[in-house]
Amino acid sequence: MLASLAVALIAVDAASGSDGLPQLLTRDLTAKFTVKPPEIVFIGPGPRRRAAIEIIGGKHVTTSLSFGSIAWTSWSSTKATATATVWSDHLAGKPADRFYTVGNADITAMDVQEGRFTRLKITYPGKAGYEEPVLTRGGGPGRYRWG
Repeated sequence: MLASLAVALIAVDAASGSDGLPQLLTRDLTAKFTVKPPEIVFIGPGPRRRAAIEIIGGKHVTTSLSFGSIAWTSWSSTKATATATVWSDHLAGKPADRFYTVGNADITAMDVQEGRFTRLKITYPGKAGYEEPVLTRGGGPGRYRWG
């Protein structure tokens, strides 16, 4: 019993950041988790049942274009909050590197499991509704995605 408890504690500690805080998946289809990431990249729902690449903060990989930033306002063992710029490319008949801004957003990371945030809530001030991606396994062994 004690051995299995020790293994469980080690597994949670390994998934948490160096200071014991929960980590957040920074890029879909990878296993890249960190505390207070400078960007979050995921594939979300787009128009006409097509995928949409969403980028919260960060920079474009092939140009010097900056997508904005994420300003983390709090990060605790149960919840993290931020304000950010969200960019999206709905891949609807145009090159995938032509991102356009969706606007500023409030980000909340929550529902910690095994040292990782497993749910995001993305709200756009002044607009009704929100996005709520959930962390799932996907894209191959040991990989995760926001879905």
